[in-house]
Amino acid sequence: MENVQLIRSDKEDPQTNDEAFAYLRVSVMDPDAKKVGKFSAKIVELGLANIPGLRQPPAYQGRPAIIHWPTLISTKHIQQKVMVEEKVVMVDSVLPDPSSPVPAAKKISIPPMPAGKMIRMPLGRVFATRSGDKGGNANLGYGRRHPRLTPS
Repeated sequence: MENVQLIRSDKEDPQTNDEAFAYLRVSVMDPDAKKVGKFSAKIVELGLANIPGLRQPPAYQGRPAIIHWPTLISTKHIQQKVMVEEKVVMVDSVLPDPSSPVPAAKKISIPPMPAGKMIRMPLGRVFATRSGDKGGNANLGYGRRHPRLTPS
């Protein structure tokens, strides 16, 4: 398996070397590391002999590669939980059979909205947020930016 990418940042009439730079990335993968090493050595030799300004990359011995293998996982193996402050709410997985009855929504008590003057503003001025995923876990976090909001 191979992948060739030409990443260009060069300009037609460069004033500096940085403006004349283009990056050629050649990636190869084979179960036999020796084949990959020989191929890499030949590519470097060919490039150094033919491409003006090419600099030799550091010696590269290769490393294990991860192959993406998409698959489906039954929802019966997935358990979801939502944490709000100290409270944990378990959420049933999506039902695989559309003819199955839909479970009733869980009741969560939400405090009433505060009374008083309201100001319309972007949420990001009041809260900082982040999200991410690590393997099979996804999260969304938020926090108050300032102890006291003073709109400007």
